[in-house]
Amino acid sequence: MAKSALRLKVREIRRTGESITVIARNLGLPKSSVSIWCRDIDLTPDQIKALLTRKKNGLKLGQIMGAMKNKEKKRENVEFFKKEGLRELSKMSQQEFFIAGVALYIAEGSKKNGRIEFINSDPQLIQFMMKWLQTFFIKDDSELCFTIFINEMHRSREEKVKQFWRAFLGAPLVRFRNTVFLKLQQKKIYENHDNYFGTFRIALLKSRLKYYRMMGLIEAFFKASVSSV
Repeated sequence: MAKSALRLKVREIRRTGESITVIARNLGLPKSSVSIWCRDIDLTPDQIKALLTRKKNGLKLGQIMGAMKNKEKKRENVEFFKKEGLRELSKMSQQEFFIAGVALYIAEGSKKNGRIEFINSDPQLIQFMMKWLQTFFIKDDSELCFTIFINEMHRSREEKVKQFWRAFLGAPLVRFRNTVFLKLQQKKIYENHDNYFGTFRIALLKSRLKYYRMMGLIEAFFKASVSSV
């Protein structure tokens, strides 16, 4: 069984409330691997109670309570820093927005083919960059074109995938180019198969001069960062 399929099987069993020890033993896997694969799965109170009653598994109340306490502490930390992030970035000036977009393009944008292109699979990053381009680089959306890249195994979901991006971005369907289906030698197995929407590319049409402008901004970004240190 492929590793990705085995991992999904392990996670599926864990969600039923089975212990890490039993899963590892039954599937002939290292306990450490099973633990890592399942560390983000939270058991229900009833599942935890059931585990505590299975003395034959060698489970100890202190171990489970300790694990629960650590997970609760993690949740508290995540919530705390979410609030801190909102406090620190509750407002972004136009200049800050502009610089953030340049930095993001440096990380994920095309810098070799002579036109403005930005590719990512994170819808929020795509949404950010689309708004940034609309604000600072284009006059209207007719200058935009979109392409979706996705594994061949998702061909039957093409319309659903397009509709997701169209709805999320508020983008007209006419701006979408033909979907590019990627043929891989070994098919990947996705746990979130029905909620996977591929990689999305935003490109500007006839953007040679805009590309030159972007390259100038990138050079200026690095020079400014060095001089400010």
